[in-house]
Amino acid sequence: MITGTYPFASQNPSSCDHPSFESRILLGERPHIPEDCLPDLKRLIERCWAHDPESRPTIDEVMHALESVGSKLNTAVSEAFDDLLEDMPPESRKIFEELQSRMLETEAELQVTKQSLQEALDMNKYVLLLLVSLLNF
Repeated sequence: MITGTYPFASQNPSSCDHPSFESRILLGERPHIPEDCLPDLKRLIERCWAHDPESRPTIDEVMHALESVGSKLNTAVSEAFDDLLEDMPPESRKIFEELQSRMLETEAELQVTKQSLQEALDMNKYVLLLLVSLLNF
């Protein structure tokens, strides 16, 4: 998944179903992990590939590691984006900031609308229950 290629890409893609593919795995061979893979993700992958099942991480450990990797990726993307903004021409940065401000305003308006709709729905439920109870008298 990381490389976007088939495991053991030197083989024909259809060879993944071939017994030699399974044999390679059982002999301890593993697909190549790219050099630019995050070190924490590489360690997790390698732990998951451990021959001894007891050496493999638990699902909780996998989830924790993936959350950590995700957090690091988010930080890296955010920093790269900040660098990109700094390098933008002033006119482009101004347009971006205006769009960002409008987006935040729209999100706030959306929250107010959602709240109003929820209140109206709650009121309709109340009125409906009141009508039902009146009809039952």
